[in-house]
Amino acid sequence: MVLLVALGLNLKATHIVGGELYYEYLGNNNYRVTLDYFIDCVNGNPGAIKPDLDGSNFAVFNGSTNQRISSFDRTIAAGLPKRVSETNYKCIITKPNACVDRYQFSFVLNMPPIKGGYIIAFQRCCRNNSITNLLNPDLTGSTFWTKIEDLRTQNWKNSSAHFKELPPNFLCTNAPLVFDHSAVDPDGDSLVYELFHPFNSYQGNSGARPGSPKPTGAGFLPPPFPQVNWANGYSASKQIDATNNFILNPTTGLLNFTPTQTGQFVVGILVKEYRNGVLVGTTRRDFQFNVSDCTFEVVSSFLAPVKSCAFTVSFNNNSSGTSGLSYAWDFGEKDDISDQSNQTFPTYTYSKSGTYEIQLIAKTSQCADTYTRIVRIVDPVYPQLGPDDTLCSPFTHVLDANINTEAITWNTGEIGSRITVNKEGLYIATYQKEGCAYKDSVYLTEDLDFPELPLDTIFCHNDPFIYTIDAGARFKKFKWNTNEVTQTIATSTPGLHYVDVTTSNGCVYRDSMYINQQLPPALNLRDTLVCPGFPGRFDAGSDEVIYTWSTGETNATISPMAAGSYWVTIFDGRCYNYDTATLENVDVGPYGLPNDTAFCNKVFMVLNPGSQFARYQWNTGESTPTITVQDRGSYSVILTSKEGCIVSDSMRIGLNPLPTINLGPDTTVCQAINPVLDPGQGIAYLWQDESSERTLTAYESGIYHVMLTDHNGCINGDTIEIFKDPNALPSDLFMPNAFSPNGDGLNDVYPNNQYQDIGVEYNLKIFTRWGEKLEDFNSPNYSWDGIYKGEPMAEGVYIYLVNWIGCDNKRRQKTGNVTLLK
Repeated sequence: MVLLVALGLNLKATHIVGGELYYEYLGNNNYRVTLDYFIDCVNGNPGAIKPDLDGSNFAVFNGSTNQRISSFDRTIAAGLPKRVSETNYKCIITKPNACVDRYQFSFVLNMPPIKGGYIIAFQRCCRNNSITNLLNPDLTGSTFWTKIEDLRTQNWKNSSAHFKELPPNFLCTNAPLVFDHSAVDPDGDSLVYELFHPFNSYQGNSGARPGSPKPTGAGFLPPPFPQVNWANGYSASKQIDATNNFILNPTTGLLNFTPTQTGQFVVGILVKEYRNGVLVGTTRRDFQFNVSDCTFEVVSSFLAPVKSCAFTVSFNNNSSGTSGLSYAWDFGEKDDISDQSNQTFPTYTYSKSGTYEIQLIAKTSQCADTYTRIVRIVDPVYPQLGPDDTLCSPFTHVLDANINTEAITWNTGEIGSRITVNKEGLYIATYQKEGCAYKDSVYLTEDLDFPELPLDTIFCHNDPFIYTIDAGARFKKFKWNTNEVTQTIATSTPGLHYVDVTTSNGCVYRDSMYINQQLPPALNLRDTLVCPGFPGRFDAGSDEVIYTWSTGETNATISPMAAGSYWVTIFDGRCYNYDTATLENVDVGPYGLPNDTAFCNKVFMVLNPGSQFARYQWNTGESTPTITVQDRGSYSVILTSKEGCIVSDSMRIGLNPLPTINLGPDTTVCQAINPVLDPGQGIAYLWQDESSERTLTAYESGIYHVMLTDHNGCINGDTIEIFKDPNALPSDLFMPNAFSPNGDGLNDVYPNNQYQDIGVEYNLKIFTRWGEKLEDFNSPNYSWDGIYKGEPMAEGVYIYLVNWIGCDNKRRQKTGNVTLLK
């Protein structure tokens, strides 16, 4: 059976601190439903508190279909409040300004058993906007609900558990909280405690509030109810900043933690009731814890493990006070009056396993504070694998943890008290008990100190032999098949020999070897003489053995071409034999034609391949030892030695033309001219003055000669005579005093100099009468057309200045006027 209660929503419920909804079975299907409703009596909005207390709306839903059962809707007024008093701290000097009142809404409903039961809930908007662990807290509402389970058995008649104590109205940072948050159950059911994710009264984060405050309205959200959204860093498992996450004992319901951060934290704590192993009910308390910085005279606090896997436990004292502190510890071992200490950081060893309540009293001269924690001491049980051991190879060994249980895990992945192993290595057995892991390990070493006699041996001869066999000095005992008990034996008998040795670990191992004696396989290679260019042949015998030649071949015979020494190794499976032979070529003496060559201009050559041969056959048809050739082409000869060996050779003769060279005819030039002589393209040059450059400048009169080599190596030469005459051309220039650039073909340019080769230097400048330069020529080949910057110049007088070197190699200058006529 499920009941839902909803409050009026016309005002923001910034006064809500928390709530707890539970029920009591009265008989005849009657249930008393009670809501413990916690409000902020300091900061709460009176305008929001009064409507809640005057009448709050309750509704019921079918637990199977989640459908509203409107006939069960109720509007209930609250009873008188009960003030939540601060009882969880001592020796506090300055208390936070915190006030919480508890109001109760109570009513009776008759609800017959139905499939799925009933859901009872209470919805209200909104929570405080200053809550630390919620996202958008001012847009987050509250839903307090419970469920009457659908059991329809004797468990149907159930009264839900409810928490015994009112929660503290404030918490202090860095001061431990020990609060009994346990519940009572009228039916004596088994109780289990845990944290839960509190519930919202909105659809997601849309800000849509539940609707009409009346039960008949559409404002109630049906189950499943939305849950609050945690702020960053918080979750259902971490709902408040504390020194440890394990803040709630699931068996006792004890809240035991130390807050570390100021703020307001919504925390959900529920209790489940089980009857004969079946869940019959759940009660949830959704409460806002206010955490502040407090001032204490003294705070008793320490850290200790919730569970210790060893008898010895160390306690970390983090008590604080305004003046010098003294400590009184009681480690909870009631049968031992010595379980006390006044040390600051004590360590205590318990005599046996069990659950102990440790108490620390920290006090000053003015006040004393007490803090307690529960420590569970687990009785350690360690596997007993024994010492490390060395085993003879091969081995099969049983490892026994000596704990009669299957709760043993091995590092091999096996489970059980015993395992069988056959390899050396580290073996670890782990016994899991009450969440503690107890381990033992053993290292097994396999004795691999085997004797190593020499490999089987064969003597490839029939001579007597004595062979010494050494079993190794590291062993303790020796026993040979010859009954000798020494480290070494000397034998002259072929056959099987073995020894039994005893290692330092007492292991007995055997090794053996076989000694045989036989003749090596027969082998006889013969030296061979062949004509040049023909292969030899070496035969090592039959194909019944394995052959390895120096050439890499593995056949019985080989036919090498190159002269030299050859060896072969043969193996019949037991013995080797080895032999060498030499391949020689008949010495026909030195022979051969010259390398290919080429002549320049004409061919003439005598070919002589060697005079020691008995017969000569040329491709020209001649049969003489030598021939004379005067034409280009290919020539070859076949030679037969006196031993009948035939060799041959050939060559090619080419013919290249002489390179073309022309320095020109003998010539006469002005004394000012230095002709550059160029014989043409070649790869090497040699002038009469030993110069090797391609060109030569003729500075003086005389005869010049050059030899030119082309890319074929052919050489040709040429000679020229140069005469230098200072009167070869006039050295003076004629400069006209007028010109008419009118396009009639007469005197159109100035100076139109007819003496184009008068020297190596020439410069003409033309100016206006005011000194503006109009032209600047460096060759007598150029003349002025009367144009300046694209425009014809006006009629008038212009000034010229000319400098030149005449044919006689003398420098001259002339200046004057020239008239431009139209």
